[in-house]
Amino acid sequence: MIAVRLLSDAGVVREQVFRELPVLIGRGPECDFVILDATVSRRHARVYADDTGTLRVEDLGSDHGLVTDEVRVPGAALAPGSLSRYRLGAAEVELVVPSLDDTAEFKPAPPMARGSALRAAGWCAAGLLAIVARALCDPSFWSPWQQERATMLSSLVLGAAVALPVFAFVLVGLLRIVGRRVPVTLALRAFALVAWAGVLVGALDALAYYVLPKQLLGWLQALLASALPILFLPYLASLGRTGPNGRFRAGWAAAIAALIVASGLASQLSARQKGTPSVDFDVQVPILGRSGPAKNLEPFLDGMLDDFETAQQNAEKERRESAEAGG
Repeated sequence: MIAVRLLSDAGVVREQVFRELPVLIGRGPECDFVILDATVSRRHARVYADDTGTLRVEDLGSDHGLVTDEVRVPGAALAPGSLSRYRLGAAEVELVVPSLDDTAEFKPAPPMARGSALRAAGWCAAGLLAIVARALCDPSFWSPWQQERATMLSSLVLGAAVALPVFAFVLVGLLRIVGRRVPVTLALRAFALVAWAGVLVGALDALAYYVLPKQLLGWLQALLASALPILFLPYLASLGRTGPNGRFRAGWAAAIAALIVASGLASQLSARQKGTPSVDFDVQVPILGRSGPAKNLEPFLDGMLDDFETAQQNAEKERRESAEAGG
């Protein structure tokens, strides 16, 4: 005996208890458990008992396969008393096998709305905690001139508490446009993971300022600033996608990296044409008496003045050459 449940964000949409095997799951009318979804194959999967009497679920060569924990599997054994969830295309099903101690009367489980809401709240709290941790990693937060730390943190938490669910619903909506049904809980989990990755990047950035020389610091900061979107935007874009995601994420990462490089080159070209000098001076709050590469502001200001004069001369030269070429 086995129970097959069709799930959604709110919990159990439909449940059928089967006392005889095999059970065929799919979109076709000949199936025992019919799921009317275009991403589900006509004969998608089946539950059966093998020669040893063990219950098993197997993929029947469907387009999108059986996916559990974001991994596509050909099939799996179902132990007595187990509860397993699989994604069949955009649909999610739950297979429940009663334990040997259960009575013959199989009682359906209550809806999972409360559990789903608790998981969503937990991931939202994890994201809020990450945002607070990211603020604490910023040395400027500990500046003696920062007198409004409590107000700053309160505003940050309130803003993030509103923004995280909104962003999660927006992401779910965008993914549904391309035919992927992703639970809000999964979107909140993704944003929480990205937020904690931001904490790691912020901590590395802050630590690097106090231990690395100025030349290496600039390269590392540029690398860290690009790493987060290159690594995690593809991850967000691949949510709910069935099948291997390696090429998909690599394509997204390459496109984002090209966009970042093109944006940086365009910004440098625009600054050069305008005669804007480059600013390469970063001042952070001293920690334990260590101020990092920023030792004295006067040499920086002198160098900046020289750069400004050089940039003006180069810009004027380019304007004259353009005027002569046009004449």
